[in-house]
Amino acid sequence: MAWNLTFERDLGRSLVAPSGGWAVIETAGGLRSPLADDGDNLRFAAAVGRSLATAARPARLVLVADAGLGTIHAVRACVDAVAAAGLAAPVVHLNRYDDAAPHGLHRRNRQWLVGRDGLSVTASIEELRGGLTGPAG
Repeated sequence: MAWNLTFERDLGRSLVAPSGGWAVIETAGGLRSPLADDGDNLRFAAAVGRSLATAARPARLVLVADAGLGTIHAVRACVDAVAAAGLAAPVVHLNRYDDAAPHGLHRRNRQWLVGRDGLSVTASIEELRGGLTGPAG
């Protein structure tokens, strides 16, 4: 059975900006995971950003990444794709972050992403809330 779900026909036309407050849209899979036959989560994020952003309230993208092995590569690849789509750098949230992880891996990954890549990185819901209410990058 073919789904034949298309971005233009089925997803893109349904974007409506809320009247106030926050709009949270969560997608399934990674940034480049297909969302329709002709579009992926990145394309959807770009459409949402254009639809919801205003000068007073820019749209913010949160990239949720694992905190362990492979984090730096995965985050950098996604950040590059986001930049190529013309979107502002995302707030990176390290999921399942543990400061006491073996060999300091989670802490070192976070330090690299902040110190070398200049990203806004959070590791708790409280930090994430603060990262989303601060200035857009």
